[in-house]
Amino acid sequence: MRIILSHYPEEFVTLDGESYHIDPTYGLSETRPPLCYFMMTDKIREDRDGFPKEDYSLAAKGDESRSFFTFEAMSEKYSDLWEGQYVGMDRGAKEIVYIDQDEVEHRFSYKEY
Repeated sequence: MRIILSHYPEEFVTLDGESYHIDPTYGLSETRPPLCYFMMTDKIREDRDGFPKEDYSLAAKGDESRSFFTFEAMSEKYSDLWEGQYVGMDRGAKEIVYIDQDEVEHRFSYKEY
Protein backbone atom coordinates (compact mmCIF):
# COMPACT_ATOMS: atom_id res chain seq x y z
CA MET A 1 0.00 0.00 0.00
CA ARG A 2 1.28 3.44 -0.90
CA ILE A 3 -0.24 6.56 0.63
CA ILE A 4 0.54 10.12 -0.42
CA LEU A 5 -0.94 13.03 1.49
CA SER A 6 -1.07 16.68 0.53
CA HIS A 7 0.63 19.29 2.69
CA TYR A 8 -2.82 19.96 4.10
CA PRO A 9 -4.29 16.54 4.97
CA GLU A 10 -7.87 17.80 4.91
CA GLU A 11 -7.65 18.05 1.13
CA PHE A 12 -6.73 14.86 -0.70
CA VAL A 13 -4.96 11.54 -0.53
CA THR A 14 -3.60 9.09 -3.08
CA LEU A 15 -3.95 5.47 -2.03
CA ASP A 16 -2.57 2.70 -4.24
CA GLY A 17 -2.54 5.00 -7.24
CA GLU A 18 -6.14 6.25 -6.82
CA SER A 19 -6.76 9.81 -5.63
CA TYR A 20 -9.60 10.98 -3.38
CA HIS A 21 -10.85 14.13 -1.65
CA ILE A 22 -10.97 13.82 2.13
CA ASP A 23 -11.83 15.93 5.13
CA PRO A 24 -11.04 14.00 8.29
CA THR A 25 -12.21 16.88 10.49
CA TYR A 26 -15.71 17.12 8.98
CA GLY A 27 -18.36 16.29 11.55
CA LEU A 28 -15.96 15.57 14.43
CA SER A 29 -18.19 17.39 16.88
CA GLU A 30 -21.05 15.03 16.07
CA THR A 31 -21.73 11.81 17.98
CA ARG A 32 -21.82 9.86 14.74
CA PRO A 33 -19.71 11.78 12.22
CA PRO A 34 -20.95 11.54 8.63
CA LEU A 35 -18.65 9.82 6.16
CA CYS A 36 -19.71 11.92 3.17
CA TYR A 37 -16.22 13.44 2.84
CA PHE A 38 -14.40 10.14 3.12
CA MET A 39 -12.52 9.28 -0.09
CA MET A 40 -14.86 11.17 -2.43
CA THR A 41 -14.53 11.77 -6.17
CA ASP A 42 -14.26 15.06 -8.03
CA LYS A 43 -17.84 14.58 -9.27
CA ILE A 44 -19.28 14.02 -5.79
CA ARG A 45 -17.29 16.98 -4.44
CA GLU A 46 -18.70 19.18 -7.21
CA ASP A 47 -22.28 17.86 -6.91
CA ARG A 48 -22.36 18.11 -3.12
CA ASP A 49 -20.55 21.41 -2.60
CA GLY A 50 -20.44 23.14 -5.97
CA PHE A 51 -16.64 22.92 -6.24
CA PRO A 52 -15.71 22.15 -9.86
CA LYS A 53 -12.37 20.36 -9.95
CA GLU A 54 -10.89 23.07 -12.15
CA ASP A 55 -11.39 25.60 -9.35
CA TYR A 56 -10.57 23.46 -6.32
CA SER A 57 -7.48 24.65 -4.50
CA LEU A 58 -5.05 21.87 -3.61
CA ALA A 59 -2.37 22.36 -0.94
CA ALA A 60 -3.31 26.04 -0.60
CA LYS A 61 -1.97 26.90 -4.06
CA GLY A 62 -5.12 28.77 -5.06
CA ASP A 63 -6.40 28.90 -8.62
CA GLU A 64 -3.07 27.64 -9.96
CA SER A 65 -3.14 24.44 -7.91
CA ARG A 66 -3.98 22.16 -10.84
CA SER A 67 -0.81 23.37 -12.59
CA PHE A 68 1.24 22.20 -9.59
CA PHE A 69 -0.46 18.82 -9.12
CA THR A 70 -1.69 16.05 -11.36
CA PHE A 71 -4.79 14.99 -9.51
CA GLU A 72 -8.02 13.38 -10.59
CA ALA A 73 -10.35 11.72 -8.09
CA MET A 74 -12.50 9.24 -9.99
CA SER A 75 -12.55 5.96 -8.04
CA GLU A 76 -15.82 5.08 -6.31
CA LYS A 77 -14.24 2.28 -4.28
CA TYR A 78 -15.44 3.81 -1.00
CA SER A 79 -18.87 4.97 -2.22
CA ASP A 80 -20.68 2.57 0.14
CA LEU A 81 -19.55 4.78 3.01
CA TRP A 82 -20.59 8.18 1.61
CA GLU A 83 -24.14 8.12 2.96
CA GLY A 84 -23.18 6.52 6.24
CA GLN A 85 -22.37 7.73 9.72
CA TYR A 86 -19.30 6.46 11.53
CA VAL A 87 -20.01 4.29 14.58
CA GLY A 88 -16.62 2.73 15.30
CA MET A 89 -13.93 0.35 14.19
CA ASP A 90 -13.50 -3.35 14.71
CA ARG A 91 -9.72 -3.44 14.58
CA GLY A 92 -9.55 -7.21 15.02
CA ALA A 93 -11.77 -7.81 12.00
CA LYS A 94 -10.29 -4.76 10.18
CA GLU A 95 -13.70 -3.21 9.57
CA ILE A 96 -15.20 0.27 9.76
CA VAL A 97 -18.61 0.09 11.44
CA TYR A 98 -21.18 2.59 10.20
CA ILE A 99 -24.94 3.04 9.95
CA ASP A 100 -27.04 4.08 6.97
CA GLN A 101 -29.88 6.63 6.96
CA ASP A 102 -32.26 4.00 8.40
CA GLU A 103 -29.77 3.33 11.22
CA VAL A 104 -29.00 -0.15 9.90
CA GLU A 105 -25.47 -1.16 10.83
CA HIS A 106 -22.98 -2.04 8.09
CA ARG A 107 -19.32 -3.00 8.03
CA PHE A 108 -16.69 -1.97 5.50
CA SER A 109 -13.69 -4.29 5.41
CA TYR A 110 -10.19 -2.91 5.02
CA LYS A 111 -8.49 -6.32 5.33
CA GLU A 112 -6.83 -5.97 1.94
CA TYR A 113 -4.76 -3.10 3.30
